[in-house]
Amino acid sequence: DDVVPIGDSRDIIAKATNSPEFFEIAGANHVFSDEALALMVNKVTEWVEAQAG
Repeated sequence: DDVVPIGDSRDIIAKATNSPEFFEIAGANHVFSDEALALMVNKVTEWVEAQAG
């Protein structure tokens, strides 16, 4: 990602105290172009469904 470097995201997750879930989509850009979009949508959908119970 040329907007938010992956290292920054990893640093934030490492410092988080609330056990966040981190899912990295290798090679994805900031707007999830191409096949990265479907992966992101699926992961977000799974997370929302899990939160809804």
